[in-house]
Amino acid sequence: MKVAVTSTGSDLDSILDERFGRCKYFIFIDPETKEFEAVENECMSGAHGTGVQVAQFIIDNGISALITGNVGQQIRP
Repeated sequence: MKVAVTSTGSDLDSILDERFGRCKYFIFIDPETKEFEAVENECMSGAHGTGVQVAQFIIDNGISALITGNVGQQIRP
């Protein structure tokens, strides 16, 4: 099992990035072995469809669970 965490930095002490599609990094963690890998989000500056691209990236990397903040468009009054 692999878990992805959206992160503002590339190490385990970094703060959770609450933006799913536009986070700076993903930290991929194997909870059983405690091994992790930081991967820069190459989609974060895309104009449209960023969330879909990032979701496919997560799937392609065999992630079983995701820890993040907001997913989807934020609509403000």
